[in-house]
Amino acid sequence: MPTTADTERTRLRRRGLRLEYATIAWNVAEAVVTITLGVAAGSIALVAFGLDSIIEVFASGVVVWHELRPDVPRERTNHALRLIAIAFFTLAAFLAVAAIARLVAGTVPDESPLGIAYLALTVAVMFTLARLKSATGTALGSRPLQAEARVTYLDAALAGGILVALVLFAAFEWWWADPLAALVVAAFAVSEGRQAWRGEKSTRSRQTRPGSARTSNSSSPPRSRWLGRSDVPPCASGCCAGGPGLRRARPPSPPPPA
Repeated sequence: MPTTADTERTRLRRRGLRLEYATIAWNVAEAVVTITLGVAAGSIALVAFGLDSIIEVFASGVVVWHELRPDVPRERTNHALRLIAIAFFTLAAFLAVAAIARLVAGTVPDESPLGIAYLALTVAVMFTLARLKSATGTALGSRPLQAEARVTYLDAALAGGILVALVLFAAFEWWWADPLAALVVAAFAVSEGRQAWRGEKSTRSRQTRPGSARTSNSSSPPRSRWLGRSDVPPCASGCCAGGPGLRRARPPSPPPPA
């Protein structure tokens, strides 16, 4: 019979999956809308944001893949974190290339009122989803869900940055604000990717670090290298006190008489 804790974990896992399905559905529509508006307005930022939405779909799919089999060992969590880290790095590389190309070319896009309106809605939706996923991942203890919530936060931050850049361009024709905002978000993406990758390594190191915990076939605590070797039985002369593995050094013999 399932316990209360099992029932709560099942409820949280279903909630996390529903949030990921909602994220995937929104980002698929977001990719289509923003890429279409970006191509029509000649805006690299809107096109880049649409491609970012595709990466967000990938990250959400990784979490769904992980949460559908919660009984799988830690190695599956390690793979999920590694894939999310790769998604962060891919996003950062794409944003950096697109932003630098925009700065070098000095291309001025057309205004996109529909893009501004859609990005404002996206900021609200993405921040709400990110907050809910972060709370659910923390309560569930799902590190992939927590890492993917940071991807969604970045998606919202990127939408906000591009929104501000489009507004500044429409008001003051500051075309350079758009690639500058993309570079800032790229730096945050690198930081989050490194954190996810280190999380995968730290999980692995906790499993393999010698001396950090008892092994499954060991019933005795770790011993010192020089005192307390458990494989040495007590000697017959009585110089070892306290039983096996607790050897005391014998006092030195007095010098022979002159």
